Amino acid sequence: MASSSSPTSINEALTDDELRSILGKLEDDKDKEIFGLVCKRWLRLQSTERRKLAARAGPHMLQKMAARFSRLLELDLSQSVSSLKSLHLAGCRFITDEILKSLSTYCTNLEELGLQGCSNITDSGLEDLVAGCRRIQFLDINKCSNVGDSGISSVSKACSASLRTLKLLDCYKVGDESIFSLARHCVNLETLIIGGCRDISDESCPFVTKLECDEAGLTFPESCKVNFNGSLNEPDVLV
Repeated sequence: MASSSSPTSINEALTDDELRSILGKLEDDKDKEIFGLVCKRWLRLQSTERRKLAARAGPHMLQKMAARFSRLLELDLSQSVSSLKSLHLAGCRFITDEILKSLSTYCTNLEELGLQGCSNITDSGLEDLVAGCRRIQFLDINKCSNVGDSGISSVSKACSASLRTLKLLDCYKVGDESIFSLARHCVNLETLIIGGCRDISDESCPFVTKLECDEAGLTFPESCKVNFNGSLNEPDVLV
């Protein structure tokens, strides 16, 4: 008697890991593009495994791309709009210094950049970024554990007139040099979050009070609100 069972589709038979293995064996870029045309599932897998991308897109599309292509190592923005002002890439672990360099070259009008949790960026990437992006007002590098004093000092000098908000939560390599540089150069700074920055000592932030900071000669702009407690919430008082 012939079997009455229905045939199993390839989508039911293969797991995501098996499909990724097949995708990994494709050497031609055109074949990889065709792989993503099979169905939505295959497109999703192809997107998450992509390492290089050339994009011509506006701000909203770039934000969607950041979520879709979560493992990018190289991003070519040479055809994107040069007027991009706001970009949030929080949680994209595969954002690298090379991508920050691309932003510096092609997005010189950038004013707001969110990089929270992009742990692969370093001081070198920040230095390249602010070499071209000198209008940054808001910079979130919370939990970017490879960023230290060199990178923050570069930001404070290059964006001295524009920087208003800087978030450094759990940036373990950030120390006193960064704090003194920010206080010296960033005359319009309004919000500074440094909770969890273990290398910041009493020399730059003594006893975490405004009085002791003043006595130590560390003077931030009067409008600056400094958060020392490690909370992700915006500070509502000047310490």
